[in-house]
Amino acid sequence: MKKNISFMSKFWIVIPILLLFFILNKHIIIILSILIPAILMIHKRFVGLVLGIDVCIVFGILSSNKFGPKIGAIVGGVSFLIGMIISLEISKSPITTFYGTAFYMLMGILGAIIPVSILFNQTILLLLIVNVLFFIGLKFLGAPFEFLVRYTFSNLLTNLIFIRIFEPLLKIMF
Repeated sequence: MKKNISFMSKFWIVIPILLLFFILNKHIIIILSILIPAILMIHKRFVGLVLGIDVCIVFGILSSNKFGPKIGAIVGGVSFLIGMIISLEISKSPITTFYGTAFYMLMGILGAIIPVSILFNQTILLLLIVNVLFFIGLKFLGAPFEFLVRYTFSNLLTNLIFIRIFEPLLKIMF
């Protein structure tokens, strides 16, 4: 007779193994730091509205802080670019894709000088600053005001919720 292994027992087996990988292998952390934000952007393929539901900035800043500004720039820019490609947004808004990739690369570089404690303790302030900078940059590129408000608000909210929910795991990873 087969024993059914419950979901929770599988969960408690898989989580320690994943944590071991996070702790021991920086390459896995870097790859996941690119893939997680990129995959989370796939919703843009199915939703008619362009929303700022991405966490590229979080992973860019954390990667930069842990592995240096080059890695932070790569994680921030590449995760956004891959996300735009898999969500099929790259063809709809190439200027936004270019600017967003450059912006997330810059934030990844600057992440090396931002203490991780600020990301976790003063999340709203940091995310407000980042989103205001993004808003201003896209406004200068001619993005419509309604789009900017929708994108900025949804990006701020998404990142705030993501950090609060996954803070313990992010602290282990980074």
